[in-house]
Amino acid sequence: MSIVKTPKEAFQGMVDKGVGMGGDSSIKIFHQSFYAGCYIGFGGMLSMVVAGGLKSAAEDNPTIQTFVFAALFP
Repeated sequence: MSIVKTPKEAFQGMVDKGVGMGGDSSIKIFHQSFYAGCYIGFGGMLSMVVAGGLKSAAEDNPTIQTFVFAALFP
């Protein structure tokens, strides 16, 4: 047995999850969406703050700033 799903199994899993969430209340969906947006925003802000603080390191190696940004917020 593999721990990796085939494309068909992954698709079916997403369909099952969507069908299950379709019965949830609107307030629960809004709550989950709001917190997902907050996590994405915090991740983006964290990566900008950390990568933005690497200006002195970026003078020697210009790609390090881009790499750190991409590592924190792919």
